[in-house]
Amino acid sequence: MVRGVNFLRATGRFASEIRKLTLAIDRTERRVLFKMGAYTRKVAKRSIRKRKSKSAAGSPPSSHVGTLRNNIWFAVRPEKVIIGPSALRFRNIRHLEYGGVGLFYTTLDDRGLDTAPVRSRVLGSSNGTFAKGRFNSRPFMRPAAAETLKTSTLASIWRNALR
Repeated sequence: MVRGVNFLRATGRFASEIRKLTLAIDRTERRVLFKMGAYTRKVAKRSIRKRKSKSAAGSPPSSHVGTLRNNIWFAVRPEKVIIGPSALRFRNIRHLEYGGVGLFYTTLDDRGLDTAPVRSRVLGSSNGTFAKGRFNSRPFMRPAAAETLKTSTLASIWRNALR
């Protein structure tokens, strides 16, 4: 009988240690996911150059005002990290990453002439229309994720997390 009590006490102590170990692993995993999300976000933001001209198809998009570059976020959920631009802010973000057919806002008429005066274009006037067109892919999140998942980057993040 005494041995049973000692066994139960030892088992309870062991369960307590397992709980502590599980919490430590979860905390480390969250820390690593947070670092991976931050690193991927930084690489994606760095790949989007600010310039007036448009980027070539297949290369990361240009940022004319900085809206896309400033709206890339990440969130850590249990066992995963979600990284990307704010979906509420951009309608055609899927087309920007993968290419495809979608709607875009234009102020050009059928002849290709601009119908809105410069001032109204700057202020965002509703002188334009929506037109259907083909988007060339300009990936920026997939290359950033590939850069993060390189073995050297991933190994250094985990190496520093396991202390």
